[in-house]
Amino acid sequence: MKAFEDNLIAYIEKAVAWLKRVATVRRVFSFGAGTFLAIYVMSLIRTQLLPLAAMIQDVISGEIYLPEVDILSVEIVFLPLAVITVMVAPLMLWGKKGLAFQIFGITASVFLAIVIFFFVLATGRLNSVVFFIVLSIAIFFVQLLLRVLDGLYRWLTLSSKVDKQVDPAKLTIIWIVLAFFLGLFIR
Repeated sequence: MKAFEDNLIAYIEKAVAWLKRVATVRRVFSFGAGTFLAIYVMSLIRTQLLPLAAMIQDVISGEIYLPEVDILSVEIVFLPLAVITVMVAPLMLWGKKGLAFQIFGITASVFLAIVIFFFVLATGRLNSVVFFIVLSIAIFFVQLLLRVLDGLYRWLTLSSKVDKQVDPAKLTIIWIVLAFFLGLFIR
């Protein structure tokens, strides 16, 4: 039993050392905030999308009649081609590998979200795979938001290294943009 405890303690120490190397504050925060966001999105899916899926199942079973929609076979062929080209296009940016992978990640996340949407509508149920995909998308978007906020902060600060003063002209531009978008959405 003592050997097992020693091995377990050694394993835990190795795991903690690995976490200290790999996990930065940004990654830990992204995981926590992404988990909260994923749980919120899953509750929205549960309350909003599952009743819609039940209605679609009624339409499929023939209890509710909807007019037929013609889908051409050409559209079915070109849809995957369009998805692939949109996802591969950012990777063709030469010299900007980080930006290319971020754009690829955004495109792949949107595509996965659409696939999840249709999966839940078609099956009418949630499973752990859906949760883990939603969780990974949420963590990615939180990390992306933190990078954008970090870049915005660097853009706002003046070039003096001594104290981090904010440029008032740039801050005014941000307030104007925020007021514009708030005016659009809040009426």
